[in-house]
Amino acid sequence: SPPLTRLKSPAAMRSQVRAVFLRKKKRQVPQVSSTYVDEDGEMKDYDYDDNGLTLDEIMIERETTKILGNHIDALTEEQRHIILLKYWYDKKDKDIAKIMGISETAVSTRLSRIKALLRERMEEESHD
Repeated sequence: SPPLTRLKSPAAMRSQVRAVFLRKKKRQVPQVSSTYVDEDGEMKDYDYDDNGLTLDEIMIERETTKILGNHIDALTEEQRHIILLKYWYDKKDKDIAKIMGISETAVSTRLSRIKALLRERMEEESHD
């Protein structure tokens, strides 16, 4: 199941949403080999990537990104726009308000609802 606790902090949400938009932009996720050939020509298991994540952690991150991406796709256009401005472009609520022509309070409220909705959908999916 996806690591839902990672979506609770603002930094984690930003990271996952950015991963979703990057994945959409690239239209593919790079593959990671689980083995490599050492200097003696022997096949070895590859346990870590450059970020120090195990292959299991990499796969969980990819699955989380894929699932979150599907849920972002299901949002309304306005909701996707808010998420994109907040987490891709790092806009502050006041800047999003100006861009969208709504109050800063409305941005904050909608953002809170969107995050709660995404977490709820991710939670539901993890129990299936």
